[in-house]
Amino acid sequence: MNHRDLLLRMLQTADQYNMDQKDLPALLVKCTVLSLKYVDRRVLFDALFPGHYADWALVDRVLSANNALGDAEAWLCLVALLEWPGLTDKDRVDIETNHAPLAQIKAALKAHNLDSPGWTTACRVLLLQMVQGLQSMHAIELLTSRMLARNTRESTMQLLAGLYDTKHLPEAYLKTLTHILSPPHVAVYEPVLAQTMSIIAAQREEHRLNLRLRSMQMVALRPRLRDKLKTSLLTENRKERVDSQLGTWDSYAGWCHAHRFPNNLSDRVKRQLYFLAAQTRWAPDVGRLIQSQEIADRVRQRPVQHPDLNVLNWVIENLSMDGRPPFPQMMAFKARCFASFPVVYVQKMTLTQVLRLYVASYQAAGVWKDVWKAQIGTLSPQIIRDVESFVEEAEFADEHIMGALAGGI
Repeated sequence: MNHRDLLLRMLQTADQYNMDQKDLPALLVKCTVLSLKYVDRRVLFDALFPGHYADWALVDRVLSANNALGDAEAWLCLVALLEWPGLTDKDRVDIETNHAPLAQIKAALKAHNLDSPGWTTACRVLLLQMVQGLQSMHAIELLTSRMLARNTRESTMQLLAGLYDTKHLPEAYLKTLTHILSPPHVAVYEPVLAQTMSIIAAQREEHRLNLRLRSMQMVALRPRLRDKLKTSLLTENRKERVDSQLGTWDSYAGWCHAHRFPNNLSDRVKRQLYFLAAQTRWAPDVGRLIQSQEIADRVRQRPVQHPDLNVLNWVIENLSMDGRPPFPQMMAFKARCFASFPVVYVQKMTLTQVLRLYVASYQAAGVWKDVWKAQIGTLSPQIIRDVESFVEEAEFADEHIMGALAGGI
C-alpha cells in the first residue's frame, strides 16, 4: 500500500468518528489507538490526547471486532512511519522493570535473530500484535522479512510461540502502550504525510476541474442540453432583473452585487453571509464571520426572502464537527427526530451528518424540506412532524453553529 491510500483511509476514519484532521501525526496515532485490542481504548486515547474528542459510541459499535485501516499492508505502511528515537539502551532497566510486554518482545527478537538496533522493531511488533482483526503472524513475518531481506517465517513462528507462553494483564499492556505512544518517545515521519496531503489536495482539484471541463464539453456537443443550460442562465438573468426592479436581491449574484463586497473577500465567506441573511428562525451573529462592521450591518439590514437552494446546500455540506464534541441540542435532535429512521442507519450515522440535518431543519419553512432531501434523500410524514415539532419547541444552538461556520473559513 502506498502512503496516499493510507492517508485517505485515515481521513475517512477521522471523518467517520469525528476526530481532528488538521494534525496528521496525531491522527495516525489516534487511528492506531482505535484499532487496538486487550486494552481500554478510551482510557488510552484520553491519556495520550487529553481534551480531544472521538465518537466512542460509534467506535464501539463499528470497531468491536475490526480495525480502522484494514489489512496487513495498511498497517505495515503505518508502522513504517513510526520510530522511537526517544527510547535508547539507557532506558533498558526502566523498560524491563515497568514495561514487561515490550521487554519480552525485545528479548525474543534477539533470541531468534530478528532484532535491529534500538527499540523501533520491538515497538512495531508490539503494535502489530495488538491490532484488532489482524493476523499478527503474517504481519510480523512481512515486517521482519522486508527489514532483514530474508525468509523469516520459521523464526516468526518461534517468536510468537515464545511470546504466547507468557501472559500479561491488560493493565500492563495499557501502561506500555501509553509509554511508547506518548509524544516524547514516538516520532512520526511528518514530511511524508504533509507531502502526501498536498498531492491528495492537488488531485482533488484536478478531478474537480476535469469534471467541469467534461460537463462543458458535453453541453457543447449536445444541443438539447446546451439549450437547457442556456434557459437556466436566462432564468438567472431574469431573476436578477426582477431583483433590480423590485429591490429584493434574493438571487446570490444579485445579492452580492447589491452589497458590493470588496474584491479580496472569498466566495466561501460570501456564500456563508448569504446563508446567514436567509435565516428566519434564529438571529445569527454576522460579526463573528466578518470583521467589517459596515458589511455586517448591511447583511443584517437586507434579509433574503427567497434564498437560492444551491447556496444553502453548499454551505451546509461544508459544515463539519472537525473533532468537536456534540452539543446537547444536536443530540436531543437526534434522539427525537430519528425515531422513524432504520436503526442500523442511525447507528452508523456520523456526527457531521447529524449536524448538517440539524441545520437543515432550521431553514425557512418554505425551503427546509428541500434542503433536508438534498442532504439525506429521505423524508416521510413522520419525519416532517418530528422535525417541525422539535424546531418549534427547541431553541437553535446558534453559538455552536457560528463556531462551525467561522472554523471553516
